[in-house]
Amino acid sequence: MDTSNYYFLIVAEELNISRAAKRLFISQQCLSNHIKRLEQQYGVLLLNRKPRISLTPAGKALVASFQQMQRLESNLKEQLKELESVDNGVINMGIHMSRAQILVPLIIPPYRIQYPNVSVSIMDGLTSEFEKHIISGKLDLFIGLNPSNHPLFTSYTLLQEDVYLVISDQMLQTYFPSEYPFVIDRFRQGIDLHEFIDIPFTFYHEDSNLNSSISTNLASSGVSLRTVLKVNGNGMHIELSAMNLAACFAPQMFLPFIARINRLDEGGSRLYTFPIKNFTQPNRLCLVHHKDLYISRYLQKFITSIIELFERLY
Repeated sequence: MDTSNYYFLIVAEELNISRAAKRLFISQQCLSNHIKRLEQQYGVLLLNRKPRISLTPAGKALVASFQQMQRLESNLKEQLKELESVDNGVINMGIHMSRAQILVPLIIPPYRIQYPNVSVSIMDGLTSEFEKHIISGKLDLFIGLNPSNHPLFTSYTLLQEDVYLVISDQMLQTYFPSEYPFVIDRFRQGIDLHEFIDIPFTFYHEDSNLNSSISTNLASSGVSLRTVLKVNGNGMHIELSAMNLAACFAPQMFLPFIARINRLDEGGSRLYTFPIKNFTQPNRLCLVHHKDLYISRYLQKFITSIIELFERLY
């Protein structure tokens, strides 16, 4: 790729000449000249300048081609290193930080023993953001919930993840005083969300795929819950539930985290996790990479380590 091609990809990401120029440490005029040069070279208009910058159909096609060129070049470098038996490089992985706090300490230490010259760079975010970064080449792989069935993706299902309701012992006493403590055994058989409509909940933002799954189930059950806080972060939801602020929902992967909180805070209000009746929306936790990504020895081992970890744990 030449300089103009790379510059155009940055403009396509930012859709703002000023921000793109700052990111590239060049003047706006210099950047505009590179774009004009590309438009002259291909004989097409690549950007709509008004009312705001956007990609033309030709611009979108060029972005896809340039991204493919970048991927081919990156793949070639990895192949050449492997031919020289050089196992060093960087793995760029996307994973929500709340999940990373659970998985990374289990994955990285044993992997580093075998591949001490490979570093792992982790990006926090949501599945929808990671999908864009896989296509652009910013990420090699990501772990996300309910990814789209994109034709450019190769996906491994790590876990068919159930969702649980989390509530503290103190809140159970407050909202189910006449049945407490016997209500605990009843809820362990599965809860009906209609019984929780008066209880405060923490919830996820609309851009979260877990929010979509839970909202779909609530809508199908005709249930509307009291939301007192919206924030993306499973760990924070659970911590706030432990403080008796609200009930929350937790994916299956976080049950050991909840058990750990109960062990560490024996004198506090215990957290209970209950299965939810008629919760039919499936949740697939997946590992995803670009189908054209070159899988080096060290990357294949990294992927295999993650898959085997989930097989052992779940």
